[in-house]
Amino acid sequence: MQLLKLNNSITELHPHTLLKIGGKPENWKDAKTRHKLLQAELDDLQKKGITSFFQVCPHHSVTVVAPQSNPQSETFTKPLSCDGVILSTGQCAYILSGDCPTLILSGINKWGKRTVFMIHCSRENLIVGMNISILSNLKAYTEMYKEDLHAYMVLGISGTQFIHDRNDSIYGEKNSKLHKKIKHIPHASSNNDGINLIAIIRHQLEALKIPQAHILHDDINTYGDNKFWSHREYVEKHENDSSLIDGRNIVLVANLPQ
Repeated sequence: MQLLKLNNSITELHPHTLLKIGGKPENWKDAKTRHKLLQAELDDLQKKGITSFFQVCPHHSVTVVAPQSNPQSETFTKPLSCDGVILSTGQCAYILSGDCPTLILSGINKWGKRTVFMIHCSRENLIVGMNISILSNLKAYTEMYKEDLHAYMVLGISGTQFIHDRNDSIYGEKNSKLHKKIKHIPHASSNNDGINLIAIIRHQLEALKIPQAHILHDDINTYGDNKFWSHREYVEKHENDSSLIDGRNIVLVANLPQ
């Protein structure tokens, strides 16, 4: 399956920000499959002026965004270990994800330079640190963009399926602490003890003074959508269905030359 170029996406707002996603039937976690499929994508991107192509390998709990760098285009086997990256013109990166949303920020700063941010948004780097979340660490960068910065959230599990039971015999105390940390965020904690990562991302983006009209979401819920992989769905169902695979989706973003 080819990577899908999203409709109604940030690409329409910023024509030089290319955003594509991939899901089933390919398991993008499989390196051989991934590299074979991405090679054709890379050939096309190079024709469009992309000179640097690499993988972002999230730690989930790391709140640091990697600065602008210049990885080589052939760096399939040497992923950049961080939860976020800043892409300069001519750079492209991809992230594998089972349920965590990927956030793309695109804008032109006060010096007229267009930059793209690509961020893996996990429960750990959004909530556990909270005061030093991965998005709060972007403040120094986002202040340079004023009204031009646009945000787009892709994939991710919905709050109704991302359950953190406060009465769980093993994780109940830990889950209760998580819910307590987000109780002030609208729609972040549901009545069935679900945690809504999209609501948390939106809240933190608004704290960075990004206008609500500039914050978009693709409305895809990885859990239960037969076009995409879900790690949480696999964990909950694989004991009763040995045919299930703990696969990963892919999100690819490029900052194309003008």
